[in-house]
Amino acid sequence: KYSSVDSRIEIGTQVTGGKIDITITDQGIGIEKEELEKVFDRFYRSPGARNYKKGHGVGLSVVKRICDLYGILVKIESEKGIGTTVRLTFP
Repeated sequence: KYSSVDSRIEIGTQVTGGKIDITITDQGIGIEKEELEKVFDRFYRSPGARNYKKGHGVGLSVVKRICDLYGILVKIESEKGIGTTVRLTFP
């Protein structure tokens, strides 16, 4: 949604110490560092996202809730204008 049609989205997996990590990396618009702590809040949309595409700000809050229920650690790293990486660590 926040990446151009011709950009790459990479999905990776790794097993470390009995835990499985899945990473999803895009080359989208990125998220400002100060906005990262808010992205899991229901209905929150960063200023850049509001100006880029339509949405309601519920997607990542649903992901976080599901991960919490299953004991999956979810972490987001991003750089404005470069892209975003989501890491899911399964117990």
